[in-house]
Amino acid sequence: MVPRSMQAWAAELVGTYGFVTIGAGAGIIAGSGLADLDLFGVAAANGIALAVMVTTFFAISGGHFNPAVTLSALVGRKIRGVDALGYVACQILGALGAGLTLRIIFDETAWRPAGLGAPGLTISSGRGVLVEAVFTFFLAIVIWGTAIDARAPKVGGFAIGLTVFVGVLAVGPLTGGAFNPARYLGPAAVADNLSDWWVYFVGPGIGGAFAGLFYPTVLGDGFPWARTPEPPAPPPPATRRKSTRRPSSTRKRS
Repeated sequence: MVPRSMQAWAAELVGTYGFVTIGAGAGIIAGSGLADLDLFGVAAANGIALAVMVTTFFAISGGHFNPAVTLSALVGRKIRGVDALGYVACQILGALGAGLTLRIIFDETAWRPAGLGAPGLTISSGRGVLVEAVFTFFLAIVIWGTAIDARAPKVGGFAIGLTVFVGVLAVGPLTGGAFNPARYLGPAAVADNLSDWWVYFVGPGIGGAFAGLFYPTVLGDGFPWARTPEPPAPPPPATRRKSTRRPSSTRKRS
């Protein structure tokens, strides 16, 4: 049987691969003019793909598919450090695999003008960091409130995908609406265009980390790093085994 941690890492790899392949593929189609796909269509492709993947793999890994979300869970003490490293490594591998797949599927004349579907900046780097930080914070807060929190409503990935959908509609023309370092890195690295990479790491990292502090501290059980872990439950008391020997007779023989 595959260990639980390996199952979660595999789910993060496959889920990120599926999400980035669909989202970046829609970006290539829109950017190359292969079809009449506008901002609404790209936003819908990213949001629906994420909602489907989160719902599919939530029971296995929690459906992060985003290093910023994993960082948020780590800051909020909802994941161990070793598991977080495994999650991020698999997310990056899945995104790189998606970029390679798209480069094989599409001709260079199609993917090159669209940057292989990688998000891109049309504003200054400083404003880009701010946009990505704010909207990643929104995304992470929704994930905390609908998936991480034990009180969360059971809505699958619907709210998470919807947040990405409206986020891309709101700021897609400014930064591409990544809110996710892996969503940027996979296509951008394969397309050999990493000129603004730090914007898509710093911005989402700030937003995710702040959400990981804000939600548990203000809306949950308190500052996560001030909580003491609950002691393990005591083992059940040992039960005495009943003797199977028959009591000896005390009557004297005549």
